[in-house]
Parts: sequence; structure tokens; C-alpha cells
Amino acid sequence: MTPNLSELLPAAHIRLGMEMQSKKRVFEAVGVLFEDAHGLSRDEVFRMLLERERLGSTCLGGEGAIPHGRMENLTAPLCALVRLKKPIPYDAEDGNMVRTMFFLLAPQDAKEEHLCLLAAFSRMLSDAEFMSRLDQCAEPGDAHALVAEWSEKHREEEERLQNLNNGRSEAA
Repeated sequence: MTPNLSELLPAAHIRLGMEMQSKKRVFEAVGVLFEDAHGLSRDEVFRMLLERERLGSTCLGGEGAIPHGRMENLTAPLCALVRLKKPIPYDAEDGNMVRTMFFLLAPQDAKEEHLCLLAAFSRMLSDAEFMSRLDQCAEPGDAHALVAEWSEKHREEEERLQNLNNGRSEAA
């Protein structure tokens, strides 16, 4: 089931047109965002994101990445969206540059929800229409509305598929 991303990704967690030169600087900025909004340690967020990247790049290609990790002190997932003015090097194996990043911090025990959110962000990043429309957004509120629209559309699609599958199971 696609989670309600519009609730998990408020406009206050969206940064558009940032001018950053490196992945580390973006991670630092997101650490500050989560510290200011939720009282998390910016250093702890930064370290967790870097440690996850050491396991393998979170770059998905197409100028998108999903930096993520789990944190013990969280009780609910936290998300952020960063859209850079220009793509930056991201240390991906294929050399891809990254411009759009969905950040996900999840509670340590939220494995299923963590995976579900990663899948939703991955689908968003691979949706050419969504990405094109995101490029048109000038304000965080506009991007938030776009995320809400995308999330609702895909929630309805998944519910229809689930109902079809349930009907097949009952008929068998």
C-alpha cells in the first residue's frame, strides 16, 4: 500500500533550487532541517546518512537518489525532498549525477514501512511526468501539492489492483 506521502512530507521539509556542490553539503543541510524541525542531532543524521552511503550508493539513476536510514530515537518516519539547481556528483558506480533526493529517516523497528516508503519514492523518481512537473514547481507548497496528488493517484491504483487480486483469490 502506498503510504500517504503528503502527510509524511510537509512543505516545510521541501527545498527547491538549492545550490550545493557536494552530497555531504546536502546531507548537512538536511541534518539542520531535521534538527530545527524535530530536535534531532544534525550530526547524528549526517553520520547515519553517510554510513548508509558507505554500504552502497542510494542513487537510482535519472538524477535521483533516496538517502535513507533507520534511527533508534524516532517514533515515526520523517521525510524531506531536496531538488538542487544543478546536479552534483554522487559517488554512484555508474557515475550518475543527482539533482533530486528524497530523504527518509525511519524508526529502527519500522522495517515494512521503511521498505514501502523507499518503493514509493523510487516509483516517484522513475515517473517521467511527475519529475517534469516537479521541475515546474517554484515553491515548496506547489511541490507538496504535486506529491499529494501523486500519492493519492497511486493509492487508488494499488487499492484497485488489491481488490482485483482479492476477487481472483476468492474465485479460485
